[in-house]
Amino acid sequence: MTMAAHNGFLERNGVQAKLLTALRQLSVLQPEDPITFLCTHFESLVTPASEPSQACVELLRDADAINPEQLDSAVYKAFRMLQGTNITSDVLAGRVEGVAVNTILTELCVNLDPVLSASLLGKLKVSPEALHSFPTFSSILTPRLKLQAYLKMARQVFESIDVHQTGSIQGEMGEELLSRLNGSIASTSAEMNAAVVMSPSDVTTILQRSGPSSGGTMTLTEFKTAAGQIFINHIPMRV
Repeated sequence: MTMAAHNGFLERNGVQAKLLTALRQLSVLQPEDPITFLCTHFESLVTPASEPSQACVELLRDADAINPEQLDSAVYKAFRMLQGTNITSDVLAGRVEGVAVNTILTELCVNLDPVLSASLLGKLKVSPEALHSFPTFSSILTPRLKLQAYLKMARQVFESIDVHQTGSIQGEMGEELLSRLNGSIASTSAEMNAAVVMSPSDVTTILQRSGPSSGGTMTLTEFKTAAGQIFINHIPMRV
C-alpha cells in the first residue's frame, strides 16, 4: 500500500484530525500522566451516545475526588461524552447545553441530604438555555464530587469518636471532632485541603448550629449537615 493510500485511509476516517486534537489538548492541559489522559480522551470518542447524561452521572459517581488526577480525568471524560462521540473540535472551545449540565448535577444530588442538596443546587445550577464551556462544567461538578468525599471523611471521623456506635456524641467532644476532621482533610491532596479546611469561625458556626456547646449532643446527621453547609459556603461564586 502506498503512502498516499495510507494517508487517504487516515483522512477518510478522521484519524489525523482526532490525533491532532488530542495532542493539542495534551499540550494545553499538560496533565501529570499524559498516557492516562490520552487513554481517557480516546475512550470518550467511542462511548455509546445513548443517554449521555446518565452515562456521565455513572462515570462521575465512581470518580475518586481525593485523587486530583482521577477527578480531573473523570470530569474531562464526562464533558466529552456530553458533547457527543463525533466531536473533533478542541474540548476547550466546545460547549454543552445548560439543561444537560443541570440534569447531571441534580442526579448527583439525589442521595444528598435534602438541605445540602437544595443549597448546592441553588448555588451551582446554570442557565438551562445557555451553552457552557469545559471550565464552567468543571467548576459546577467538581465541588459536588469533592463534597461527597468530604462527607465521607466527616462520617469516618465521627465514627472514630462514637466508638459505641450510639449515633451521637456529647457536646464537649464537638471541638475534638472538628479538629480530627481538619486533620483528616489536611492529610489529603492540597486541592482538597484548600477547598474545605475549616477556619476557627467555621468551627464556632458548626458548634452553634448543632448545639453541643450548650452541653447537648450532636448526631452524625447534624454534624454532616452543618459541616456540609460550611463546605458549600466556601465554594467560590461563579461570575
